Amino acid sequence: MRLSEQLGFGPKPYLFPRSTDTEHDTDLTRWTIVGPMALNAWLKETFDRKRSLTGIYEAFTKRGEPWLEHVLEGIEFVGRMDVADRASNGLRLAVTRDRRDTNQDSAFGTMLKRAFDNPALSDHNHEHSRRLERWLETMMLNIGELRHSHSIFHWIDSTILFSYWHDADQLISLQRIEEEGHEYSVKKGHSLAGAVMLLALHERYAIERKVSVHDAWEICAGAALMSLKHDEPERFMQAMSGTQNAFTVIAGVRHSLKGDVLEKLYDNNELNIFTLTPGQLVELLRRIKKKNGFMGEGSGSIYGLLPAFEKEYAQELKELKANDRPIVENITDEEKRSFRLAATASVMADVFDMVTPPVEALFRTMNTQYSRFRPFFMPAPIDLMMQYITHEAGNVPSDIDSDTRRILWELMNLEHLQDSVVTDSRLVRGVIRDSAIMGALAFRGIGSRLMQGDISDITYVYQKRKELLVQKALNKANIPLIDRWLLTRDYRAKKDAALITEKIARQGGETQARMLRDKFIQLDTESATIITSLANKPGQDGMKIYSDEQILQFQHLCDLVIGELMKKYDVNEKRLKRYRSKLARGEYPGVTPYTTYDSLGGTPRTLVEPIN
Repeated sequence: MRLSEQLGFGPKPYLFPRSTDTEHDTDLTRWTIVGPMALNAWLKETFDRKRSLTGIYEAFTKRGEPWLEHVLEGIEFVGRMDVADRASNGLRLAVTRDRRDTNQDSAFGTMLKRAFDNPALSDHNHEHSRRLERWLETMMLNIGELRHSHSIFHWIDSTILFSYWHDADQLISLQRIEEEGHEYSVKKGHSLAGAVMLLALHERYAIERKVSVHDAWEICAGAALMSLKHDEPERFMQAMSGTQNAFTVIAGVRHSLKGDVLEKLYDNNELNIFTLTPGQLVELLRRIKKKNGFMGEGSGSIYGLLPAFEKEYAQELKELKANDRPIVENITDEEKRSFRLAATASVMADVFDMVTPPVEALFRTMNTQYSRFRPFFMPAPIDLMMQYITHEAGNVPSDIDSDTRRILWELMNLEHLQDSVVTDSRLVRGVIRDSAIMGALAFRGIGSRLMQGDISDITYVYQKRKELLVQKALNKANIPLIDRWLLTRDYRAKKDAALITEKIARQGGETQARMLRDKFIQLDTESATIITSLANKPGQDGMKIYSDEQILQFQHLCDLVIGELMKKYDVNEKRLKRYRSKLARGEYPGVTPYTTYDSLGGTPRTLVEPIN
């Protein structure tokens, strides 16, 4: 961009479709506006979220970067992350109003909001997305090959958009189960659905990101491609490396692949995803959703999406279906390389939230829809169980699956994404090692007690999470230090949240008090759901009590997995003892980018003033 444009002169590279500008509609090309915002974001990421000193040291020593250039590039990079975050927030707020008439609520948008706010769906809604963002930011700031403008700078907006939209369809399906009582296979096709939804929403995103519709398409297209295979991380790198074009050329005329041929190549990860068209995504979505009960007589769905979304965005979906041009056109080899880096970081962040922090992640897995329909443990020969844990894919037939197999498989196979700059970095290797071993150690103890009918671990962990939330709420409300200490002490003794919420409300923090009450309800719902699920596993009538022999078999299986992990990551007994000590103290792995698993939320920051 020319200097004159940076100073605010010359043509603006974005559109303002609204009739009037609001106080927040400032020009994002002006350094006087962007500069302070970027610097503030950089200071927050560098100091408040404690950027790794090792990463800074390596930048100046191993990579030999001039310190001023390092700082200036960092400010520019983090500033772009902040802009992207605000735009993503803006889109979530915007869709709550009907696209056809913004004076009316959107049936689709309000359902999505209910799903994001639903305490029973916390493993995929706000809580998950916020933690995923923290992991993304950590990798962007501490992996040198990601951090600078010559690497993934072009795809930052797409990665941040991915964090809140990759599971949007799955969330809606889960909310529909709760509200409609109809069971859906929520994972089936949800990655494709998220991609199609993002493309259909690109014009609304243009307003929230303050860019042209063309630029908004590129950002949404990037997020859509990242979403396509995120639900199969063990096959993600293969999907990123497909070479078969999604078209054939006959007599000089290009013909897009269709039907069974297209679906088979897509399922086998053989397609070059950069050659896929919007029309092909819509076709794949319809085929997969139809097979899994989302379409048909009485469903009200043409594409396999929420009927309310299809009705509101009927024109956009019609245009996507007819669009036979590649989703991303004229992409260079360098841009493809940088996209793969950004996509790998995005999916790796999603994987991290499945397994960190170790104890909370175990209960998160037990709170999923899949967990409710499989036993906790299935006795079988040890050799066979180890084969299913070490060699099989993430999903196996239900007649041989269990929570134990799934959890231990995840811990043994965290290197879903291999042979990339991201996965080979010290940061990612350290997170994988610590999360895998601490998770296996925690699961051995917690699982043994659950098999005896002892649910005290669930009660303890969720009570501890409440205590941490109390401390966070009191800090946010600016309660004096001595009062915070006394109130926290009283809460630990009486377990009465009203002591805290009433004090915060009296200090003028009614909104914070409400958020704390809502969060406590969410945690109570989660813990009760896990306990109920354990008591209602297939073939059970109440909490299953396993025999001593079966418990010993479970412990032996965990010990074998721990031993394999120690060899895999070159961990000795001394280090294993340190991991046990960290678990006993309730500590997270060292590079975890947050100190509490839960958050109280707040007013989302946007670039454009939300529609009232």
